[in-house]
Amino acid sequence: MIATVISLVPVVINVDKPGLIPRECRIPKSDGVKPEILQVEGALHYVNVGEGVKKFPVRVPADDYAQAIVNDYIRSCLAVDLNEGAVPALFWAQGAFTQKEAITNFKDRIAQEIEGQNKWLMNLVKMADDDWQKLHRHSAISDLQRFAANLLMIKDRDWIMQDKADLFNCPACRSLIQKGSIRCSICTTILDHVAFEKFNAPLKSVAKSVETAPVK
Repeated sequence: MIATVISLVPVVINVDKPGLIPRECRIPKSDGVKPEILQVEGALHYVNVGEGVKKFPVRVPADDYAQAIVNDYIRSCLAVDLNEGAVPALFWAQGAFTQKEAITNFKDRIAQEIEGQNKWLMNLVKMADDDWQKLHRHSAISDLQRFAANLLMIKDRDWIMQDKADLFNCPACRSLIQKGSIRCSICTTILDHVAFEKFNAPLKSVAKSVETAPVK
């Protein structure tokens, strides 16, 4: 079984799912009008069923894998508002679709997704306006917020420009991001795996304790 992830997000989306095989996948940058696609056939992960026992392989269906890619990316983004429908233009569908087939079969859905994405981009700009008014510091504005303003052709914000000495190009999507970033705020690629694992260690510990807690 195959599922297709369809993206109109104007940045490269790099997916990294530790513990799954395949662990990594990539969706190219869309021009915001024509969708880019990623066909997935599901994934595999291994479950430890006991000490000294060979790990048991568990298949992740294509639908579940595609849905996880979409949900994880949307959850990772600032300024998402599900109630307003302000979300990145990323969705999935059952079956294998080419770019041409996606345009034909999901014409109305694509138009809806573009509308929601523009709301999301505007939310990013509004958030930046609020942060600038409160703090008046360029460091308070994220690279993604500046990116959103440029996509919406908004030029009249004092916070749009930033000292390039504080920036470097993401090795994955080549966007300018702040030095010292653990994860690219544009394409979500992990740039410092050691720091990322350290940052997420407390969350993993909590999740593990919940999974192993006895059922009452």
